[in-house]
Amino acid sequence: MRSRTGALAWVTRIAAVLAIVALGAWNFQLQGQVTDLKQQVNASRSYQTAIAAVLDVAFRPGSQTAILQPQQGGGPRGIAAVAPDGSIQFAVQDLAPTSGTQVYTTWAIVPDQAPIPLGSFTVGPSGTAMFTSKPGPAVVGVTVAVSREPKDGATAPTEVVSVGTAAAPSS
Repeated sequence: MRSRTGALAWVTRIAAVLAIVALGAWNFQLQGQVTDLKQQVNASRSYQTAIAAVLDVAFRPGSQTAILQPQQGGGPRGIAAVAPDGSIQFAVQDLAPTSGTQVYTTWAIVPDQAPIPLGSFTVGPSGTAMFTSKPGPAVVGVTVAVSREPKDGATAPTEVVSVGTAAAPSS
């Protein structure tokens, strides 16, 4: 009887250890999911704040808005508002994070002119950016673009990731 009780005790102990290991692995997996969810919530909040800033500019008299479309499927997209002074408020999501000297540069593109760089920004792991450019051409229908550059100071876009054409609200 003693050997049977001893074997049962060993089986019970092994089962308990396996259950603890399984629960630990499950807890670790849940912690990763919670961290991912927190990052998604933070990115959504950041984008919501960026959209509010764009709308603030868009509602000013004389402003224009542009829907930024990705150059490749599933790429960065967003919205921009061109203020009467030509400065542009951007809200962009799904950007690849920058590293090292990489930046995203904003551009104003007017027909028959070279693209005009309006400023650069970096992006963290959230992939969301809010940026206010310096003043540029306040031309109706200006094309607004975001490019990824190896470093700040580009004089022409090398890799345009998102682009849109500004339009004034219809009366």
